[in-house]
Amino acid sequence: MDRTSEVVFVPAKQLLSEIRKAPEPRPSISWVDYLDAPPYTATVIRRTAPDHSEVHKDVTEVQYVIEGSGNLVTGGSLLEAVETESGELRGRGIIGARSAASRQVI
Repeated sequence: MDRTSEVVFVPAKQLLSEIRKAPEPRPSISWVDYLDAPPYTATVIRRTAPDHSEVHKDVTEVQYVIEGSGNLVTGGSLLEAVETESGELRGRGIIGARSAASRQVI
């Protein structure tokens, strides 16, 4: 992967291999950073279990299920929101949200 050009291209097989081998700094989550060129970043995150509810003030997320299934929850309000990092809020749940189940991938 060439990180010096204006375009970062990561072949699918490489991405899957790298994210499956990435260490888990906390149980059920791992990530690989592919681009850090402020104000832009690109990170691939692998989740293997549910985690805290999150709101990112300045981040756009793209969800892509490569294995298994999950629920994408949008809208609503965080319960007991706490700012854990600049621009990132976490809470114990969400009220008034919409949930969309992803299809199982085999």
